Amino acid sequence: METKRIKCKAAVAYGPKQSLCVEDIYVNPPKNGEIRVQIIGSSICRSDLHIIDTNIANDFTFPLIMGHEGSGIVESVGPDVTDIKIGDHVIPLWIPNCMKCKLCNSNKTNFCQKGTQETMNVMPDGTTRFWTMDEKPIYKSIGCAAFSEYTVMPIESVIVINKNVNLEKVCLIGCCVVTGYGNVVNVAKVEKDSSVAVFGLGAIGLAVILAAKECGAKRIIGVDVNEDKFSVANNFGCNEFVNPMKLPKGFHSIQQLFQSYGGLDYTFECIGSVSVIQTAFESLNRWGICVVVGLPPKGEEVSINPWNLLTGQKLTGSFYGGYKPREGIQYLVDKYMRGDLNLDLFITNKIKLQDINNGFDLMRNGKTIRTVIVFDK
Repeated sequence: METKRIKCKAAVAYGPKQSLCVEDIYVNPPKNGEIRVQIIGSSICRSDLHIIDTNIANDFTFPLIMGHEGSGIVESVGPDVTDIKIGDHVIPLWIPNCMKCKLCNSNKTNFCQKGTQETMNVMPDGTTRFWTMDEKPIYKSIGCAAFSEYTVMPIESVIVINKNVNLEKVCLIGCCVVTGYGNVVNVAKVEKDSSVAVFGLGAIGLAVILAAKECGAKRIIGVDVNEDKFSVANNFGCNEFVNPMKLPKGFHSIQQLFQSYGGLDYTFECIGSVSVIQTAFESLNRWGICVVVGLPPKGEEVSINPWNLLTGQKLTGSFYGGYKPREGIQYLVDKYMRGDLNLDLFITNKIKLQDINNGFDLMRNGKTIRTVIVFDK
């Protein structure tokens, strides 16, 4: 049976510093090696906010459809697709994982040769599957376009998951949970009885705290200027809190405070600020590890004292928490299904697609941990 183009709703960004337009679009059928997915749940990540609020927008072609933290059901498959079936439940991967290329077969990286800067806005063949009602192309951001009722993905950019999961919740695993959790267990390898500071108590910071607690960290310090987040972070395992704005010299006092403790074993920068990265790095003890988790604006540089590197401190970071995308997401989905991962703790708001701009405002104003867009099934 011939697969036809679909008319559906999507939130389209027409340029940086502009509100999204929720409107009717066309989604073309999947081609060879592609599937079309009905999105069921999609949460708003700070990276989506960065795309329209910062100079990261320069990397993308507008108009575009954002959203990379999603989940859905396969609606149709390309002519040659056999391993993925209509009705399968999937999570999009914003870093492909073909499991065949040199990078996928290396244990030294979690990137894939099919994921390049050139294909972030389009499909691997260089074209788009999204069109306005007057037949103008619409592009996608970070390969997923989960702010649309339907999206088209290469098979290398999805993972099939158990059909018993709650798709309105498990979408969180696709970015914030896998990123925060993995950076603790894979990248930093946090040890029992260690000291940890988490700079930024958004969803990714909370995932860091959750993992640090599971690793047995004794002292978990949350750093944020929004004290409303302290009680939430406490539910995840944070046992100390610092509001830098209440210190004599603001963020400049953080290093002095943490060095008065003898320095920290691990620090995690979950904001995306180069000045906070520097502060987090300088808060370490001699063997400490600072992990960059947040996404800083493009072109900014971190100034650090190289002597600290020579004396043993480490500065590192990763996308997807260092996991191979399929491996990390599958591990956390299984963990969720066993009841060992409470995704409800992350979700503070649920909205419909037409209210997406309100969801972005909630994030800008620090009034949400994760806002999930719930689509009609």
